[in-house]
Amino acid sequence: MVPSLETSFCGSMERNFYQNYLANLNKPSPQADWSRPYGWYLRGWLPADREARILELGCGEGNLLATLKGWGYREVRGIDLRPEAIAFCRHRGLKADLADARTYLRGKTGGFQLIVAVDLLEHLSREDGLRLLEDVHRALHPNGAVILQVPNLGSPFGGTVFYGDLTHLTGFTETSIRQLLKLAGFSRVEVREAGPGFWSVKSAIRYLGWGMLKIPLRLWHLLEGGNPGPSVLTRVMLARAQTSPGKEP
Repeated sequence: MVPSLETSFCGSMERNFYQNYLANLNKPSPQADWSRPYGWYLRGWLPADREARILELGCGEGNLLATLKGWGYREVRGIDLRPEAIAFCRHRGLKADLADARTYLRGKTGGFQLIVAVDLLEHLSREDGLRLLEDVHRALHPNGAVILQVPNLGSPFGGTVFYGDLTHLTGFTETSIRQLLKLAGFSRVEVREAGPGFWSVKSAIRYLGWGMLKIPLRLWHLLEGGNPGPSVLTRVMLARAQTSPGKEP
């Protein structure tokens, strides 16, 4: 869920702060069914092969792992730095290991079809984030992909997510996450909103309302800057990039 202490904080004060942060994260607890929201967010982005090897960095309580397993993916595994999170995942019948991401990925060249990192990259410096993504690129199959979720500072309210956590070090926009992924060797980058969608009546109403709200936001950008502004305006965004070269979406 968060990066290694060795890669992001080097002073004793920062190290102690991060240890307290890890210790005081919410304890694992049973979660609601995430299959419909994940189905919307990840539509068209998952491997067709149910035998594909999938790894989640910072798996937390295993909600995504459990969802993927429920969809029939048989080679799904997660890693996290919190022993209680790993224990909880294993209690749910999920494959999970206590490990640091960069250490775990070392020597696993070409082994995975998909690697997912949700709410992790913002905890790293730009340099450490780039090194991690380079490790991810090496660990992926030649036709593999990475999926990321990060706070979106291109949103009018993205700062409430990014600055709401003292351990967040790097903020992203739709443009900068594309830049970082391409620097790490990825291509065919897609970025989409992580907001309401069509997985329930309530969410569909929110989705329609959100679409209407974006009209004045784009007008604001048009009046100020002469262009409609970023296409992704939710406070959190998703990005997918592939290891194989090809035409950009």
